Amino acid sequence: MGEENVESIGPITVSSNGSNNSSNNNDNNNTVWFTAVDFPEGGKIVRFDMNKEEFEIFELPIGSGVPIGIAEDDKGRLWINNHATNLFFMFDPLIEEVVQYSTSLPTSRNSTTTLPYWNTFRDGKVWFNEHEGNAMAYFDIANSTLVEYQIPTRSEIWGNTSNALKFALDGEGSAWFTEWTENKIGVLDSKKSDDLPIWLSVSKNSIIVDRKNPAGKQEESLQIFVYPNRSNLEEPVKMTVAGSMSYLGRLWNMTGQFSKDVLYFPKESMEPYMVTLKVKPTQDLVPGNYTLTVGARYESITYSKIVSLVVK
Repeated sequence: MGEENVESIGPITVSSNGSNNSSNNNDNNNTVWFTAVDFPEGGKIVRFDMNKEEFEIFELPIGSGVPIGIAEDDKGRLWINNHATNLFFMFDPLIEEVVQYSTSLPTSRNSTTTLPYWNTFRDGKVWFNEHEGNAMAYFDIANSTLVEYQIPTRSEIWGNTSNALKFALDGEGSAWFTEWTENKIGVLDSKKSDDLPIWLSVSKNSIIVDRKNPAGKQEESLQIFVYPNRSNLEEPVKMTVAGSMSYLGRLWNMTGQFSKDVLYFPKESMEPYMVTLKVKPTQDLVPGNYTLTVGARYESITYSKIVSLVVK
């Protein structure tokens, strides 16, 4: 692994540290997509045309991390996990555009990253597991909604995680996964994944902040409405926020403050809570396009909305 080698793949070559690995995807046009990883950081996206027996390599922008899991959606876009961070991203090969997203922040002890790993696409959702986040998750593309389910197994020896690695969806939509260090096979039943205790909506899908505004006037607000799906929520709901401006998903070079961090829903009440999130950049935040992952966590489930963030 320490020595660099060049591996031939037909008419072209891919430079990598060790083997080219990851999941692959066959579409209806006899195309295989896979990732070529260059540790400790970097990698490429490779397309193989089975009819023509030709390869095409796509370079990723600096900062895309270590691309591992890869799945193609019904519009030809690729969804890729950055297995060195909290991030996953969409890559459109037609225009070579990358949009990065963050999971919610990890809950496992001693973990600073969730490490999204394996993924697959079905019915408009990208399913993936979080290796150190100890979770199964799906991203609903059309609704910009991320739902994460914490795995109950937590090994103290392995940082309070079960080390979920590979998984598969069965015909009913249940997710079956392996727990690498725990000698277990787990399942997220489709009935549970459809029975969410909470959900939320946001007042707008994008926020624009300008670092050049006078001091104190760069702040922007977002209203979040948290709805209970049950009339007997016994535990508090905790608000969460993460962003794609750092590989850890943390709001580096900007602040994000909720008007209320913890919500208590009265029994028998189905009324939503309205919470305000105020975000403010520092002068050190690099201008560009980012995303925020704004969520609410109830017990072992985190429900988040993705909001576009433009920094001028």
